[in-house]
Amino acid sequence: MLAAVPSQIIQSLGDISFFDGQKDQAIALLENNIKSNPKSINSHYALASLYEKNKQPKKALEYFNKTLNLAKQQNSPFIGYIEVKLIE
Repeated sequence: MLAAVPSQIIQSLGDISFFDGQKDQAIALLENNIKSNPKSINSHYALASLYEKNKQPKKALEYFNKTLNLAKQQNSPFIGYIEVKLIE
């Protein structure tokens, strides 16, 4: 069902759910979004950011690293931004 919904909308729903206190639902939405869009840099970054906001640094680091690897594979201009984020 979620595959038919654009990735950006799922990411927005994840953010809304998170800030509404539905953290588990937010994470599940973004994890499913990655399953539907496994090469999406933005989807991985959104999940990494959500883990970071949820004070789960190990999971955040895992997904920031996955985001960086995808960005490098796709020669994305996003690489520098992710590298800076990993340094923080």
